[in-house]
Amino acid sequence: MNNLLTDVEIRRILTRNTGTPQTIDCTIVDMAGFDEVTFLAQFQTVVNDAIVTMRVGQFTASVSGSMVVSEATLGAITSDGTTIALSNKMLALTVTKPKYRYLELQLVIADQNAPIDSVIAILSKARKRPTTQGATVIDSAIFESPGAA
Repeated sequence: MNNLLTDVEIRRILTRNTGTPQTIDCTIVDMAGFDEVTFLAQFQTVVNDAIVTMRVGQFTASVSGSMVVSEATLGAITSDGTTIALSNKMLALTVTKPKYRYLELQLVIADQNAPIDSVIAILSKARKRPTTQGATVIDSAIFESPGAA
């Protein structure tokens, strides 16, 4: 049986953050066993004119501060700089077949505050199924409709 919980691994890679103008590095994601990851950044009420850029750094080892963001490895989404666009919304970025095993999502916040609820990484295209959930998911279950039992 295929479903989300057996086909992907879900990880929380950043907890609540004030989102002051700076570059915020999320927890590094080890892509061993997966060929794709989708990052979801969830925002609170964002100050007007805040600009948020999501970008991905990659490296051969899990070393914070060593992740390379270059034209060859760059994946980025930038908000349009209005509070309506980001407040209580999400930005999503998918990386398929990354060049290196270790990825670090970086949120670059400029001009005004963009408070963050959390950032989730959904690792997919697993080479081995079923997958098991990471330590940030404390429990999961698959419910089969009683009518189908």
